[in-house]
Amino acid sequence: MKKTILSTLTIITWLGLGSSAQAATLHVHHSSFGSWKLDCDVVTSGHQLKQLKNVTIKTVLGSASNQHVQRENARTVHVKFTRHIAALAYHEDVKIRLNKGQLYVTTS
Repeated sequence: MKKTILSTLTIITWLGLGSSAQAATLHVHHSSFGSWKLDCDVVTSGHQLKQLKNVTIKTVLGSASNQHVQRENARTVHVKFTRHIAALAYHEDVKIRLNKGQLYVTTS
């Protein structure tokens, strides 16, 4: 009887600790000083980026166009857009990457 109770408790403990759900919606705010600001919501599940929602880009000077989201793999997404100031056009790329539970936002 004690062996059955002990093994049942062990299995319940193992299942409870071993299967944790890691889903979250994170808000990202990234800005390039004096140029533009990016706001979006990143939906994650486990170690994967599931979705980018509510992506908005605001420029300090000029305007932004050709905004699109490109998925590189299950953990990396690029937000690409073109920033216009007068007759000049700048191509911007923001990389959002999930690695070991940490969210990294970089520009290139």
